[in-house]
Amino acid sequence: MPRTTRRWKAPAFLLADPSRRSARVVTSVTALAEGYDIGSISGVAVLLREDLKFTSKQVGVLLGIMNYAVMCGAPLGGWMADALGRKKALALTYVMLIVGALTMVTAQNFMHAFLGCVVTGMGVGVGLSVVTSYITEVSPKRYRGTLVGLQEFFFIIGIACGYVLNYALDVPGYGWRYMVGFGAVAPMGTLLMLLLPQLLESPRWTMLQGQREQAEADLRLLVGHDEAREMLQEWGRPVPLCTWAEVLSPKGTWRRQSLRVAVFIMALSLTGGIGTTTVYMGTIFATDVNLHEAAKMTSIVGGMRIVVQTVSSFVLVDLWGRRPLMLVTLAGATLALGATAFAYGAQAAMMPYKFLPFLAFNLV
Repeated sequence: MPRTTRRWKAPAFLLADPSRRSARVVTSVTALAEGYDIGSISGVAVLLREDLKFTSKQVGVLLGIMNYAVMCGAPLGGWMADALGRKKALALTYVMLIVGALTMVTAQNFMHAFLGCVVTGMGVGVGLSVVTSYITEVSPKRYRGTLVGLQEFFFIIGIACGYVLNYALDVPGYGWRYMVGFGAVAPMGTLLMLLLPQLLESPRWTMLQGQREQAEADLRLLVGHDEAREMLQEWGRPVPLCTWAEVLSPKGTWRRQSLRVAVFIMALSLTGGIGTTTVYMGTIFATDVNLHEAAKMTSIVGGMRIVVQTVSSFVLVDLWGRRPLMLVTLAGATLALGATAFAYGAQAAMMPYKFLPFLAFNLV
């Protein structure tokens, strides 16, 4: 009998109507651009001290203000998506990312760079909110979880690209400007894609504007006839509202316990030091080596961390389970952080006594 060769087939949601493909491409590239801005800022901040003669305090403000801008941009994105529509909110996201990158590229002083970080952070925050809403409203139910996870994957890839280009473009003089400038390339392309007629507005927003027939026609292109009818019926039902008291103190013992565990895990992740060391990684390395070596070490650690996070998210979570993986990670982070603190307290040499435990802490 002749041997049959099985050929790989792409998932159906990637080979569907052009409207579906356009929505996937736009949202994925958006996540990629947002991740790049987050990943590149660590290496850029170190080189700003050398080129623009910033103080350590000024560099710290630049690194910290981006997180606050993201925090402020997220709720603003929800309001913009409801008031203007998902496509217009996405367009404003790209404009902010482009303006922020170009402002940083042309920065000549601290306030100029500060403004660029604020605008970029706001764009990232708005984009995180709008993209999630848009992709859930234009995706078939059976692929919705996969596509939302795909956004997280592209966000991680974007961060990795930021670290890689930090390493590749670390040249004396204007290297950091090239790093920041690349952050405007992807938003420019997706901004042009919004003009394509194949990229539809969110049917849910269209329906909220009283255009039910248009919403139904768009949903049929995006999810098919049967699911479109079900989604329209679901959107037409009244949504029960709840108070903040019910959210913070839900009924049922298991719900309250789940809430406490979730809050504890989130607080632990925020206060465990990983966020601070990630943002100030280049500054920490610069205390022992020159600025360009610190930027390269930051890129290496950041790139390896992204690889480990990707593997753990897509492989180990299902193989080990959530709870065992969290316990192993917590134990490993505790040991690595203790070893890092001991190495710095003992004023040991950077290689290998400081670098290896610091690397281990970021990997776990």
